[in-house]
Formats: sequence, structure tokens, C-alpha cells
Amino acid sequence: ATPCTAPFLGTAVAFALAAPLQQLWLIFLALGTGMSLPWLLVSLMPGVARWLPRPGPWMSKLRLVLVLLMLGSSIWLMSLLAKEWGARYVLIAGGLMVALFLWRCAVMLPRQRENLRTLAFGVLFGAGLYAFLAPAPDGRREGPLHWQPFSQPALDNALAAHKRILVDITADWCLNCKVNEVMVLHRPDVVEALHQDDVVLLQGNWSKPSAEIETFLRRHGASGIPFNAVFGPTTPNGEVLSSLLSKTELLDALDNAGAATSQTMNKDRQ
Repeated sequence: ATPCTAPFLGTAVAFALAAPLQQLWLIFLALGTGMSLPWLLVSLMPGVARWLPRPGPWMSKLRLVLVLLMLGSSIWLMSLLAKEWGARYVLIAGGLMVALFLWRCAVMLPRQRENLRTLAFGVLFGAGLYAFLAPAPDGRREGPLHWQPFSQPALDNALAAHKRILVDITADWCLNCKVNEVMVLHRPDVVEALHQDDVVLLQGNWSKPSAEIETFLRRHGASGIPFNAVFGPTTPNGEVLSSLLSKTELLDALDNAGAATSQTMNKDRQ
């Protein structure tokens, strides 16, 4: 939960890492108490155990569901390696992983052994065939917003030009960043507001370690992402937004950042 700061545990962890030592210990003590609370209740009041479901065949079904969730998570994490390894090798590795999983299931489920083994061969063959025969991707599709690479000099230059700046620190592995894009940043009215002439969009990609991004986040009291902040003539130090963005919060921050733009430019001209 540490790298990603939303929506629940990550927010507390990120706050704790940027807080004084006493608050850090207090937050982690509260997290540990919360996680152990069910066992503490059973220890203090053994009668509570009667409310828990009894062991039975349902546990095997639940285990299968959890296994499938873990497998899906592994496949998704492997997809993030496409930029480093290339889609072809990721497809082969992912197909091999799924095929081995199905083969292992065939050993555990004798009645479905033939079907599962056939499916395993099919998955492996299909992944390999698609990896070598599929056309090369045309490149990354550009979204409705025109981002510039984030850097501290780029932010300083935009502030010196009396621009309003939206800084977005994101990463390929950050699901909450994708949620912010879909739910807020790519909405038509937000896109229209961000396309104004005095708005500059700076995006930092933290998919790989970056000392500059880490320093920037630490300067603004953040330990993880999503991180969004609006800078402008009236907010040169930046207004940090919530980890999970809202349209109203973003538009209000943009309005506040540019409230004195015209006055500042007039003073400079005089």
C-alpha cells in the first residue's frame, strides 16, 4: 500500500511516512490493532466464535476464488513489463504461467484432467501464436490532454510566465491514477478548462524511480501517488488536491490559482 496513496490504507501509510515520529508510531499502532481486532475479540469473548462460519467444503471454493484473483493480479503486473520486455515476451511468459496453473489444476482435479490439459495447451499455443503473428502496436494512443514532461525548471518557467499549472504525478502501476483520469481528468468540461491558453499541464511518470519526483513529492508533504497539485499566480507554492480527485475540487483550484492573473500581468507591464 505504501507507493499508492488511495483510497484507504495507502492514505494512512503515506501520511504516516511524512508525519513526525510520534504520529508515525501512533498510526502504525492503530493499523496493527485494527488488523488484529477480530482475534482480540475472539480471545476476550470466546462466544463470538459462534458467529463465524464453520469449516466446510465452502473453504475449497473460496480458496479457488482467491487463487484466481491472485493469478489475475500476477497477469496484470506482468502486463506492466511490456514496456521493458516487449509485448511478445510478456505474452509468452503470461501464457506459460496460465498454462502451468491449468496443468497443476489438472493434477488436483482428476475428473477434469483431460479438459484442463487441453485448455493449458490451447492457452500456451494461442499466446505464442499471437505473440509472433500479431502486428506491432502503432504506439501509445494520446489522450484528450496534452501533457508535457514534468521537471522543476519547467514548473518554475511556467510560474514565471504567470501560467496556471496542473502537476500530475502518475505511474503505469497506479490504478487510482487511472481512475482519476477516467472519472475526472478526461471529462469534457474538465478537458475544456485544461485547454485554456494560460494552463500548462505537467505530468511526471514514476513508473521508474526518479530522484527529482521523490524530492518534489517530499517537498509537498507526499509519500506516494496519485499526486495532483495546482500552481498559479495566487498559489505559487501549489494547492495539493485529494488523492482521489473530484471535478469540483480541481476546477475550484484552477479558478483560485488564476484569480489574480490579469492583475499580476498588468503590474509587470507597468
